[in-house]
Amino acid sequence: MKKVILMISLVMTFFISTAVHAVDNSEMVMKRSSIAKQYKQLKQKADYGGKVRVIVKYKSDSAEPGAIKKLSKKQAFDKAHTKALSKGFPAIKKLKNARVAVYKLDSQELDQLIDSGLVESVYEDVADSPMLQESIPFIGADIAHQNGFIGTGQSIVILDSGVNSEHSFFEDRIVDEACFSTNDRSENATSLCPDGGEEQFGVGAGMACDSESRFVSKKCTHGTHVAGIAAGYYDEEFTGVAYGSNIISIQVFSLFDNHDERCDGREQCIKTFRSDQVEALAWILNNHADYDIAAINMSIGDESERTRHCDNDPRRFYIERLRAEGIATVISSGNDGHSNAVGAPGCISSAITVGSVLKSSDEISMHYDDDGELEWGSNGGELVDILAPGSRIKSSTEIMYYDNLDPIPWYAYKSGTSMAAPHVAGAVAVLKTINPEASVDEIERVLEESGVSVLDTRNDLTFPRLDLNAAVVSFINKPIAQIDNESYSVMVNQNLELSAYSSSDPNNASLLYTWDFGDGLVDYQTAAPSVTHAYSAMGTYEVGLFVDNGNNVSDLDTAQITVYDPAIISVIISSVLF
Repeated sequence: MKKVILMISLVMTFFISTAVHAVDNSEMVMKRSSIAKQYKQLKQKADYGGKVRVIVKYKSDSAEPGAIKKLSKKQAFDKAHTKALSKGFPAIKKLKNARVAVYKLDSQELDQLIDSGLVESVYEDVADSPMLQESIPFIGADIAHQNGFIGTGQSIVILDSGVNSEHSFFEDRIVDEACFSTNDRSENATSLCPDGGEEQFGVGAGMACDSESRFVSKKCTHGTHVAGIAAGYYDEEFTGVAYGSNIISIQVFSLFDNHDERCDGREQCIKTFRSDQVEALAWILNNHADYDIAAINMSIGDESERTRHCDNDPRRFYIERLRAEGIATVISSGNDGHSNAVGAPGCISSAITVGSVLKSSDEISMHYDDDGELEWGSNGGELVDILAPGSRIKSSTEIMYYDNLDPIPWYAYKSGTSMAAPHVAGAVAVLKTINPEASVDEIERVLEESGVSVLDTRNDLTFPRLDLNAAVVSFINKPIAQIDNESYSVMVNQNLELSAYSSSDPNNASLLYTWDFGDGLVDYQTAAPSVTHAYSAMGTYEVGLFVDNGNNVSDLDTAQITVYDPAIISVIISSVLF
């Protein structure tokens, strides 16, 4: 009997201790997950692959114990970094602009760092891909250009594979450059900064990356192509959206060798670590006061399938801060053809996420090969904010060199949501020229409310497609005066009816019409869109019209009036005949 009781006691002790251990382990996982938002996935990758690359934000004390003066953010970061090093956690990279560090950790080291009490948050450092002009008239940009709205005085940041600053499409409008790239042998990653380092600044730093591999060198033209869509200029018939804007080129890609997982079996490819993107965004935030930056274009993303906002992404903090400074971050939605999901970072709520339509019709971009297999398609769903043309867009790429010939700037067609996003980035710059103090919220609202409604039949959702001219008219908030005919003829002393039913107001407000008949009489005001007037003498007159919506007055519209006297004309005819 005693043996039975002892056995039962041992079994109960085993189950109780196991249950307690399970509870403790569950609590530990929850605690770690509060710091590393994707803790389970990181653990699985570390267990399977040996080590996982992560971005770490330290906890930091703002003051030394007993000190009166608070530490600066840089001092607090340096202190936390040194403390982590002293406890046996050496980082492989220290990002001084973003004040975060990059680690490569195995499963045990990951847990030890999270449990150390040194870190506030941990994110995976994923290597993202680049997403791949007849579209200008389609979005009404040609009309905006004719009216002088070309983005003058604003700057657009192209955060991409670099921009070929020697290409004539940019006319010396690249005003600053930077590079953030990675050297990591364990990842087979090599920096593509021109000097071979992991960061570089100034002239030439943001030059388009290059490689002896033709496949890689073609991918390196991605940033130059994107920049051309946003702000290129060849002549008035071939331009980017905001061809009066300056460009800041930031190269964030690294070269990967012999990496089947990342390069899909190719010997080489280019990708961009999120840590390099974070450091680039932090650099922009720290230096934006030196430039009038309207927008940042990120035609970059992964192949994830995000149906909800991903505001735990490490890039979100800077995108949100930049938005608060009046700088929009425009991101492509991705090219995987998802009907109800986008990739990261397009899932960040404070970004403007752009899907693609064809360049001459409002059809969602879905492209198939001869066998009916999807080659690429625009990601869709509720996280997409706006659409723009992205199929077969012609823009700048590289410079070709031939024997005995001057260098030839080259242009080519590319497709993808990568090409749609810079249309919107350029549009933001154009609107910023109208009101440099406008918030990103205000600009995004105008772009979306003035857009052409497009139904995505895959999900029965309706999205606005960019219409730049309509956005300009709405943003100016000025009514448009338009006399219905360019010219009139009337007899002396006979009433002439003049009408302006074509006049309009962007907000459909009531208009007050002010007419100047050109014959020296006092201007005539009326709330009606038509008026009558009689001229007392022969001649040619110019009639002018302004309309007023109560807040703003339109530009002047004019028409020519020819006034004749039948009696005098009869005398002239008689004298000629007889």
